[in-house]
Amino acid sequence: MSHVDLCIFGGGPAGLALAILGAREGMSVTLVERDGYLRPRAGEHFSGEVRHALDALDIPRAEDPELASPSAGIVSIWGSRVPVTQPYAARPGPAGLTVNRARFDEMLFEHAGRLGVRRVMARQNTLARENDLWRVSLSAPQGATFTATTIVDATGRRAAVARSQGAGRVSTGDLFAMTLWLEDEGVAAPLNSLVVEAGRLGWWSLCAAPGTGHTATFYTSRKLMRSLGFARGRWALDALPDAPYIANTLVKAAAVVARSRVFPCFPSRADRMFGPGWVAIGDAATAYDPICGRGVEFAMMSAFRAFEAILADPQLSNLGPLFQSAMTAHHDRHLVRRCAVYHEAGGAFHPDFLASAVDAERRAPQPNSIR
Repeated sequence: MSHVDLCIFGGGPAGLALAILGAREGMSVTLVERDGYLRPRAGEHFSGEVRHALDALDIPRAEDPELASPSAGIVSIWGSRVPVTQPYAARPGPAGLTVNRARFDEMLFEHAGRLGVRRVMARQNTLARENDLWRVSLSAPQGATFTATTIVDATGRRAAVARSQGAGRVSTGDLFAMTLWLEDEGVAAPLNSLVVEAGRLGWWSLCAAPGTGHTATFYTSRKLMRSLGFARGRWALDALPDAPYIANTLVKAAAVVARSRVFPCFPSRADRMFGPGWVAIGDAATAYDPICGRGVEFAMMSAFRAFEAILADPQLSNLGPLFQSAMTAHHDRHLVRRCAVYHEAGGAFHPDFLASAVDAERRAPQPNSIR
C-alpha cells in the first residue's frame, strides 16, 4: 500500500496553498477535490494582502484578463446615500484584485500539479486511524487506498474531516448570501472598484467580473427574510430596489442574471481544529463574514500557520493547541471588528437584521449538523 506525508481534502485556496508548501518542501502530497472547478465560486474580490501570499507560493502574476484584473478601490454607501471612494492607491500595500474565483482556484490546482502534488477527484472517502497513521480509502472515479501521516481538512464550512472526528461548530448570527453572476451588454463604463451598499434588509457588494459581466451579492438575515415572506430563490432580486446605487449600475449595464446560488456566510469556527495527525484550515477552521473582504487572505494565512506546525510536529500533539489558540483569537478579533463595522451604518439596517445577523448570541457547538 502506498504512503503519503500529507493528504489534503479540499481544493480551495487554503488546501492548495498547503499542498504547494508541502510539495516545495519535498513532501509527498495527495490533494482530494470534491467538486472540480466547473461551477462558479463565490469570493470574487481579494484584498491586496493576498498578493503577498501568492508571491510566497511563487504563483506567477496572471496575464489572463478573464482570470484576474486589478481593483481601483472600494466605493462605499454605508449609513449614507453619498458614495465614499477609498482608492487602494491612497493606502500602503498592494492594490486589491477582482478574480474569476473558479478559474483562480483552478490555476492554483494546476500549479500544485506542476510541483508534483497528486490530485484526485473523489466525492466520498473513509478514514481510519491505524498505528499512528491514517488509512484513506477514496471513492470512484479515481478510487484509491493509501496511508497518510497527516490529514488536512480544507473542506470549507462542511468541515467534513473535523466533524468526522467529533468537532462541532460555534456560529454567530444567521447571515446568508445570494450571489448573482450577471451577463451584461457592456453599455456602461467598466466598473473597476468594489461597491458595497447598505440597505434596509441587508447589504450588497458588486464588482465587474473578469471578462464580461458583473458579480453581485446580497447579504441578509435568513430569519428576517423568512419573517417578511420572501422566497429564498428571489431574495436578491426582490431586495434590489433597496440598494439604488447598485440597482442603477446594473440597469445601465443591461445586466441579466445568468446563475445564482445561496451561501451561508455567518462567522463560524470549529470547536476542535486538530487531533492526532489531523488539522483543519481555511473555513473548516474559521469562516469569516465577508464584510471584511479578506476571507481568502485569512484562509491562506491559516495554511501557512498549519504548515509550520505540521513540519515540526506531524502528529500535532504539541503544536496543535497553539495553532487552535491563534486561529480562535483571530476569529474573536474579527467578531469585534465586524460588529463595529455593521453598527457604523446606523439606521440603514432593519433592526431585526442587526439582531439576527450581527448581534445574535453565539450558537453552541453542534457536531452532527452541517451548516
